[in-house]
Amino acid sequence: MKARRGYVVLAVMQLLLSGLLILFIQQQIKVNDQKFCQVVTGVTVNPVEKPVDPLKTPAQEHLWVSYLRFVKLGHDLGC
Repeated sequence: MKARRGYVVLAVMQLLLSGLLILFIQQQIKVNDQKFCQVVTGVTVNPVEKPVDPLKTPAQEHLWVSYLRFVKLGHDLGC
């Protein structure tokens, strides 16, 4: 009977610790998402205009495409 009680106590402890670990991981994910949103927002704070002639200014075209990707990433993450 004492052995059975020991197993029950161990099972309950395992469930409680697993629940605490899940809560801790969710909190850490939320903090990391907030930090990543700050980075994405910082990159997209100054809008980049679409170049008039992409063939003459390929660097501006590349910046514009990169800007659009960060804007989309921010929207996908809910920033």
